[in-house]
Amino acid sequence: MFWKYFIGSCISSGCMRTSSINILLTALSLIDFGLLLFAIPVFVLPNLQSGELLYSEQFQAIVVKFLYPVNLIFQTCSIYTIVLITAERYLAICRPLHVRSLCTPRTAKRSLFFILGFSIAYNIVRFWEYTLIESSDGSLSFQRNLRNPNDHPWYMLGYYSLLFLLSHFLLPFGTIISLNGLLAHRILNLRSIREQLTNKQLREHNTTAMLLLVTLSFALCNVLPFLLNLAECVQSDLFVNESTAATAFILNDLANFLVVLNSSTTWIYYAVFSAKYREGVAYLFGLRTLDRRRSGLVTNTVEERSNSACSNYNSATGGMQNFEPNKL
Repeated sequence: MFWKYFIGSCISSGCMRTSSINILLTALSLIDFGLLLFAIPVFVLPNLQSGELLYSEQFQAIVVKFLYPVNLIFQTCSIYTIVLITAERYLAICRPLHVRSLCTPRTAKRSLFFILGFSIAYNIVRFWEYTLIESSDGSLSFQRNLRNPNDHPWYMLGYYSLLFLLSHFLLPFGTIISLNGLLAHRILNLRSIREQLTNKQLREHNTTAMLLLVTLSFALCNVLPFLLNLAECVQSDLFVNESTAATAFILNDLANFLVVLNSSTTWIYYAVFSAKYREGVAYLFGLRTLDRRRSGLVTNTVEERSNSACSNYNSATGGMQNFEPNKL
């Protein structure tokens, strides 16, 4: 799955700067790559059979102190980039007269920088959730700081639970569901007059259908993390109580798996719907010559079909079961 992002980035580096949707898709691939990369020490290494050798307590302390917050930044970026892509598709299909002024490469880049700044600002406090402790022999360990519900109950209730539910589930998924509903309704109405649509319009709708599947997959893979987070808001000792801890950790691992699965399988939609993507991959592996006339895009989106600009983890971190779960 890492090759997929490497390939996508290589193809995109010179080809996907011509339209807003391509810039957004490139950014989403890079963000998901970062999320998967940081998921290795956070989720994978703790569960390896040789984990005792590879995953010492000192390394675990570094992970929860520094790498885990960075992973959360990538997660926030991924969620709101999906929202941005959905909004772009909504404008392209439902508000075509506004596309040239709103869906521009400059607007897409500015929006992505805003999302990055927001993600960093929102998650910066996560770096103080744990404190590193250096023992007399020089070894490192960690202890809960802001994550201690006894010392910081309002942080756990307000920021860690309620605000996270609002900012990472209710607000983004409410927006995605609403806009996708309007998109689907619009496309179904236009399908009834399919014979009157131009080839360009049909390709735009196919592109939108692809992105609808991407966002649908994104939503489905995040349902369980949402429910798990909601359950922990209701029962704060969900991962501590002996009667619920075992089930909670199992669901937690499944939720983390679904988030990582979603981030690592979006390339399938690109490969199915995009001849440009398949052509670019074949070119990179030397299987065919890239047609420069068609190298403006990797996905079957705006620039090939028109000259306009239309075109995971909120779960407790079950991998680290040697200490309390984190939310991603």
